Amino acid sequence: MDVIRNMLKGRKISAAIDFAADRTRLLVQQADRTGAAVSGRAIELPGADLAQGVRDSVVEALRQHVREQRLRDGRCRVTVAAACFRCEMATLPAMTDAELAVSARFEAMDRFNVEPSDAVIRHLPLGGAAGAPRSVLLLTLPMVTARHAAEAVMAAGLQMDSLEHAAIAGLRAATALDADMATGTVAWLHVEPRVASLLVQQDGELRFLRDIEGEWASTPRTQTRTRVAPREDDGSIPLAPVESDESWRWSSLAEEALRGLRAACGDASWPTRLIVAGGAADESLCQALVGVCGVQTGLAACADWMTGIDGI
Repeated sequence: MDVIRNMLKGRKISAAIDFAADRTRLLVQQADRTGAAVSGRAIELPGADLAQGVRDSVVEALRQHVREQRLRDGRCRVTVAAACFRCEMATLPAMTDAELAVSARFEAMDRFNVEPSDAVIRHLPLGGAAGAPRSVLLLTLPMVTARHAAEAVMAAGLQMDSLEHAAIAGLRAATALDADMATGTVAWLHVEPRVASLLVQQDGELRFLRDIEGEWASTPRTQTRTRVAPREDDGSIPLAPVESDESWRWSSLAEEALRGLRAACGDASWPTRLIVAGGAADESLCQALVGVCGVQTGLAACADWMTGIDGI
């Protein structure tokens, strides 16, 4: 993330905007001249529908906080919800890196039926060396979505330095902050209300990504959970016991995660741990994943990534 220098305070300030599926976040981190973090802030705002454009009220709130943090004209990284992207893994024949870039672009255009004028098209290598068949992750993002994100960032007084898939950016950040994640096989599950992204990396390199669509929004414990009740006269069996715990509603996602891990890892390199992140994740999902996938699972310590977290 590019550094913005605040000459009055003699500190470095870095910023990021996360256009999540359910809310918009402005992240600001200040560091001293040595690079050590001294304070941080995370500001939550209403969500933004990037397909239609960010609401004026959200842009104005971002602009206000940019002024307060003295970030005007600074550069920031931008992450976008996984649901905005189309992703698919592909294996391409042996070729050079330059040839791979061209072939992957055409492969994505063909698979997703998009044109360069209508979509941002990218690929990520997933291991392998030049001269051997190459696995790649193909990604496309509608151009209108990218344009709306850039317009909102510029209207807020910032310059967009990069635009990334939220789940991939989260895994990269976690790996940078935790050296243990760069060793062996580690899985990362980023859960949004409509899409859960399962990623697997080996020795710090991304090797697998699969999006799992569903209704993954967390249901507050204060609300009545949806259950299927049997009719008293037909002898049917309820889908979920009335007193079942919260892990029941995560069973289908846990089963899909297990299928993804089997496809990515087989039996030889099962993950040493599975980290769960995203706005729709909670502790009950971790419990379900432990029971189904048989791997150490825990929530990402996102709150510890910055000091002095504030929210509104």
